[in-house]
Amino acid sequence: MNQKIASLLWLGIEDYTGLREAVAEILSCHSEMSFVGVQQETEKAIMDLAISGMIQLYLCQEPVEDETASPLPYPKCVPYLVDPYWWNQLPVGVPRGEVGSLKYATTDSGLAAYKDFVGIDDVGPLHVERMP
Repeated sequence: MNQKIASLLWLGIEDYTGLREAVAEILSCHSEMSFVGVQQETEKAIMDLAISGMIQLYLCQEPVEDETASPLPYPKCVPYLVDPYWWNQLPVGVPRGEVGSLKYATTDSGLAAYKDFVGIDDVGPLHVERMP
């Protein structure tokens, strides 16, 4: 794991995180890179985290609450992750039909990996309810 992956996992620990928020976080750490380069790096990292099960993607209706977030497991999330629409929307989202945004949350295995990387035992409870 590297700091970029740890940052993305941290974002998803307390709440649902939008893809643009993830790009903004990585951009803040790599200001020497172009926005397009950062977005491509973030897309790859999010895909890798989804494949590894460290994050869970959700199709969300705005405003986002546990009841309005539908899990989108891997590999069903792949067509969404490669669609520029989901990466280019504003944080509030522009509804596409009944779905307003694509967000992610860190899973229990992602939390364990994060804690191992940063060397701490507890970062508090996960905010997002995990669906089986």
